[in-house]
Amino acid sequence: MFLVICSPASLTRPWINFEAGGAWFKGIPVIPICHSGQRKDQLPYPFSALQAIQIEDPGFGKALLQALCAHFQIPRTPEVDSARLRKKIEKAIAMISSPDASPQIIHDPRERTKLIIDDLRALLKSPSAPRETVWTSAFLSTLAIGPDDPYPKEDQDYLALLLEERELLLSLARKGCTVKCIISPANKNYIRHAGIDYAIKRTSRLIDFISGQDPALDHIQWAISELGTKNLYILGHLSCFEGYKKGIHQGYGLTLRQTSRDVISANIDLHSRFFSDLAARTLTQWGEKRDIQTSQSDLIRIAAIRCLRVSLQFLAEFSQGMHGDVQSNP
Repeated sequence: MFLVICSPASLTRPWINFEAGGAWFKGIPVIPICHSGQRKDQLPYPFSALQAIQIEDPGFGKALLQALCAHFQIPRTPEVDSARLRKKIEKAIAMISSPDASPQIIHDPRERTKLIIDDLRALLKSPSAPRETVWTSAFLSTLAIGPDDPYPKEDQDYLALLLEERELLLSLARKGCTVKCIISPANKNYIRHAGIDYAIKRTSRLIDFISGQDPALDHIQWAISELGTKNLYILGHLSCFEGYKKGIHQGYGLTLRQTSRDVISANIDLHSRFFSDLAARTLTQWGEKRDIQTSQSDLIRIAAIRCLRVSLQFLAEFSQGMHGDVQSNP
């Protein structure tokens, strides 16, 4: 049997394909073992035609042993200490450095969201999920999206993807994963020139969510960026997504996805300090007088709500002004 260790970097190596091809043509069973950001459902052909195993999956050890036993006609699968094996695997994964993992440029927002969903699912399945951190920043945030968002009929499939992304993010937080969320509210410095009513709806929804009782809130940390930030996702140690402007249009025309552990570690180091600075500024700008009975995370949560309420009032006044201009200039 031939085991191929597949990462985004190794799949670009000619000898990996050469050796796997040699086994293939000799009729030797080939099992791809995916790791470090390479998803088994995203393997290139001919690897995609094989029965691959994901090393981050909790049942990886058992699945590999069953495949080996089936091939070598061993009637009974050996017992294995799954917890001990998982610790060894996680230690090995943590030591992997793949600076040459090829970055991926994504032009289509649906494709970007599908890749984020795949990576969120992988993180959710990982035993290390409660110890991981997800960093995210956007206009208001993914958590402000709802099923009644005014997407046209032809974009309902995209809305469905965004809602799935939101639910996976909440599921991670409910599982204990730390989610550090940077909110860019609408204000005089960062205003959306189209879709004001939509911005009002999203801001109201986010206020309701942060003010609610969802268990996910215990593991979500907030910070306000009043000047706005680029769309960013750092999904544990799996991947990093960055949005970039393209032309003068609203939104981000392309996204850079990276899976190199060195790049991810550098981004974590950078955004850790950035988030801490923004959280401190949020508390200073919008926080209440410190209460000895209130934790700092709750104080920042209250400060975020206060900022969003001011933003909501600004949007309402801005909307009234727009409607007044339309009525006075038919």
